[in-house]
Amino acid sequence: MKTKMPVISYIVTCKYKTNSAGLTTLHQQNFSDENFSTARKKAFEYVEAAKEFMHKNEIFLNRKRYQNPSGVYIKNKKAFDSGIQIFMRINENFNQSSVSDKKATMYLIAAFHTINDDYRQKIKAGRSAEKSYYKILKQNSVEEDQFIIDYEKFEKEKNEIEKLKSKSFIDIDFITYSLDQTIENLFESICAFANSGGGRIIFGQDEKFETYHSDSKINLLCEKIWNRTITEFPEMEEYLIIFKRNYIDCKFLEIEVIPTPFDCLFRREYFVRTIHGNVMDLQKSL
Repeated sequence: MKTKMPVISYIVTCKYKTNSAGLTTLHQQNFSDENFSTARKKAFEYVEAAKEFMHKNEIFLNRKRYQNPSGVYIKNKKAFDSGIQIFMRINENFNQSSVSDKKATMYLIAAFHTINDDYRQKIKAGRSAEKSYYKILKQNSVEEDQFIIDYEKFEKEKNEIEKLKSKSFIDIDFITYSLDQTIENLFESICAFANSGGGRIIFGQDEKFETYHSDSKINLLCEKIWNRTITEFPEMEEYLIIFKRNYIDCKFLEIEVIPTPFDCLFRREYFVRTIHGNVMDLQKSL
């Protein structure tokens, strides 16, 4: 016996290209529950999970993480078409209290990725219709601020990553995480930037920003780096600023090195920063 669907369900869609010819495929995930707000919550949780992988070239959501699994796979985020969208779907013909819709009518209630004013108007209309249905069907009202996707924040974070990618190696250094092996590279770069007008070090990511770190790992890294730096270079305490970054769920440390009025040496060697990286100055080394 086929179970009748609730009047309302939520659908998450994602367009992505699957081949070099540019064929676009639409992935669709349905969330249904007699309690509409529960289905809504699951739909937005699904989107939040997808966002965790937005910084990667390939996005895959683990099937084991969802009660109603199907997974999302995006081969190339540059081929992202209309991003991720969430719709409220009407599952049966409905005509009540001045609200009339045919079965399979869909209302856009949220979108993640770049959107324009037309999308914003559609979302506004969709959320208005959603409120009407909840009221007519005597469901708990939608929590306005619970799942608001900050489009401007996403664009700003994406632009910040692009700015870091575009910087010359004379101004920035990327050091991937492996603390015991890379701490010397970090100290060398700190000294090189301190001797060369300052610069930035991205610790925990390469130039592609494709590595995932947990919050706890980033916090531990920050503490270890600060403690070891101040222990071995106490004179640098006033010339280092460590930022914990989380851009589009891409977590890393951004270390700003301020130029010093004194020569900064690492293991008695004097380094300067060039477009090719760190270069040792033999005349100033001890």
